[in-house]
Amino acid sequence: MESERPVLNLIHRVRIPPAESSARLPAVVLLHGWTGNETAMRVFQPAVPPEAIAISPRGMVAAEEGFGWVDRRANGASYAAGVNALREFVRGLPAVYPVNPARVVLVGFSQGAAVGLSLAITTPELVSGVAVLAGYLPDWAQMQITPAGLAGRPVFIGHGTKDTTVTLAAAALMREALEAAGADVTYHEYPTEHKVNRQGLKDLKQWLAGHV
Repeated sequence: MESERPVLNLIHRVRIPPAESSARLPAVVLLHGWTGNETAMRVFQPAVPPEAIAISPRGMVAAEEGFGWVDRRANGASYAAGVNALREFVRGLPAVYPVNPARVVLVGFSQGAAVGLSLAITTPELVSGVAVLAGYLPDWAQMQITPAGLAGRPVFIGHGTKDTTVTLAAAALMREALEAAGADVTYHEYPTEHKVNRQGLKDLKQWLAGHV
């Protein structure tokens, strides 16, 4: 009797480059922000190296228009639920797609960046690097930072100087906390609001090329 193929817990889109059938490939998981969905991160897909699998999951929390990872309470239990869902998804990838589990990089925007960074902090063995775009470090995750988990871990931070949704001060505090824990932080500021400009995309593409 033929066994059933495993099913991942989150709806998602995936781009798999041509490769030998036995090859295990690096993967970049693209995490949308509040009111996004599995198509919202398409703008960042050109930054993903062509030899890597690009995967865009949909958050499991229904928003006014779209979806998110953390509900409006934004408390510790809510962040834990979002991180747990993402953890299950990432853990399941190699059973469904030809993903190399030692080479999984997360790229998140805003709330997606916060949840991706939280996963890297709480379960560092699942994440080889994380890019935080217009994102932040939740208090819930900051309390769980350990040097053993983040030492040498590559982290890209890109933030707008005119961002009023997630302030530049929040980005600076996040950078300070991650560097204090030994993370290998690449930090960029851009003259923009709560978004990523053209230079930010170029910097992200360059960083991914060196860490995927």
